[in-house]
Amino acid sequence: MLTVGIVGCGKASKQYHFPVVEALDRVELAWVCDLDTETARAAGVEHDVPWYDDVDEAYESLPDIVHVNTPVFTHAELTKRALHGGSHVLVEKPMAMTVAECEQMQAAAEETGRKLCVVHNNLFFDPMRAVMERVADGKYGDLVTVRSFLGGQPNPDAPHRGWTDDSHGGPIGDRLPHPIYLVTHFMDDVSDADVTITSTTDDGDVLGVTVALSQDDRVGLSGTITASEHAIPSKRATVIGEDRLAVVDLFNYAAVEYSTVDRSAVSIVADNARAAGQLVTSTVGNVLGYALDQRGPGSKYAAPGHYALVEQFVDAIVHDREPPVTAADGIRCVTLLERIEAAREEQAVGAMRADGEGADEPSDGADG
Repeated sequence: MLTVGIVGCGKASKQYHFPVVEALDRVELAWVCDLDTETARAAGVEHDVPWYDDVDEAYESLPDIVHVNTPVFTHAELTKRALHGGSHVLVEKPMAMTVAECEQMQAAAEETGRKLCVVHNNLFFDPMRAVMERVADGKYGDLVTVRSFLGGQPNPDAPHRGWTDDSHGGPIGDRLPHPIYLVTHFMDDVSDADVTITSTTDDGDVLGVTVALSQDDRVGLSGTITASEHAIPSKRATVIGEDRLAVVDLFNYAAVEYSTVDRSAVSIVADNARAAGQLVTSTVGNVLGYALDQRGPGSKYAAPGHYALVEQFVDAIVHDREPPVTAADGIRCVTLLERIEAAREEQAVGAMRADGEGADEPSDGADG
């Protein structure tokens, strides 16, 4: 039985981490920690474990695994301390504020021989995981392109707050990692990322962004990440290979695959019929599953993706395997977050310069 300590007892822990740890039979909660005394006490009492409002005190008795679910700017330090103390670490997304911090975390894991895993939970939603498994098995042939789209307000409680407020310690870190890692998980190199800010507020906050990627080591593989606050709430991934393609609807927990190469009328009808069957099967399964176990601990509806991710991380520890989401995966995601922030800053500077140049120009009739 592996012991788990959870640092940070906010929304992510309450909705995802506590239910999953309670549901898994190979782990048990050892303690909880939060800087807010009342939050820490409430979590400790609810889960009947020791609680701390001081990280130093909590880290005096490090468990087998530490879940770091704190604000992003604290991830690097808390992770490194736990790794050097002998714990394996599961850290929430995004991995850290900067690539440099991520690399320090990666180095700490390598130095200590401990496992470090990042919470890219949407990869472990059932429909996405099924597609990834078939890609790994070669069912799609060589991948050609992977695309993702995120639509909707970044934070229902703060509808006027832009995605890049507080950099990726704010909404940009809360929402944008999901469409980013849905694409970068399939790629080894994101160094050529081309970022376009497609929409901003008058104050310069990002409302829309597109990131284009390609890499030379796999023929024709490209990626596109698009996010827009103007679109209806949605989250989708499209995976296209030489032999098959899939459209994964992560909001509605369903995936549709197409595999017909022959585009005759009969084949098109058959392909559509199969797609309709997949949607019906997913819908019926989701309705029954949601009705039967939505309140159960570790339910895929209560903690979508986290259950499978944590379960695989435990397997990696027990059997000394690579974590399901590696530090390298986390670094690629943060690399693009940095690129998006840099593009926003460049656009803001360009706008300021343009305004300044306009101010120097004389108005009509100024010379009399």
